[in-house]
Amino acid sequence: MLGLGKAASIEYAMKRGQVIVRGWKTGAQGFILTEKPGAPLPPLLPGQEAVIRMEHKGILFGIAVTCRDFLGKTDLCIFTFHDDVIARSLREDERIPCLIPAVINHADSLASNQESALIVDLGKRGLRFITRLPIHAEPGDLLSASFYADGKVDNQKIRLMRISRQGGRFEYAAQFVDMSLERGKLLDDYFAFCKAWAA
Repeated sequence: MLGLGKAASIEYAMKRGQVIVRGWKTGAQGFILTEKPGAPLPPLLPGQEAVIRMEHKGILFGIAVTCRDFLGKTDLCIFTFHDDVIARSLREDERIPCLIPAVINHADSLASNQESALIVDLGKRGLRFITRLPIHAEPGDLLSASFYADGKVDNQKIRLMRISRQGGRFEYAAQFVDMSLERGKLLDDYFAFCKAWAA
């Protein structure tokens, strides 16, 4: 389920951040051992309920947990859980192979820091794009994407989920964050156009 030594997202107190998973075990009552969350998350307290998520090979794993204690004098937290792990394929949604030029930027960066990219796969929940040079970002980072799909989609927030090297290029998979109804309608129109063209 969770990759040891890898970053997972954690959400509690209406805020989201990242933790590094150091251990986990399932059973009648499973547990997850992680590093203590830092800023921008508030202090974690025993009894705090949270949700931990991790994406692996196109599958999003999620589980509701409760912070039980801190391990000795370390920065490690022990979370317990009773419910089954929920797994959802990120590829279940309608996806369209494409070649759409795009501009990728860190969500809080200036326009001068933008990177050119090519979207090669577009869905209602996210996209996959390639670049010639690496983008200085890690899974979980918030970026923005600008592209044209039956209308201009400008500075749409995306959360980076996966990074891989494909020959001399870099490939990134990301999920849309806070997409408006208007932008969602643009994507619906684009998908309808692609279906009609392929028919």
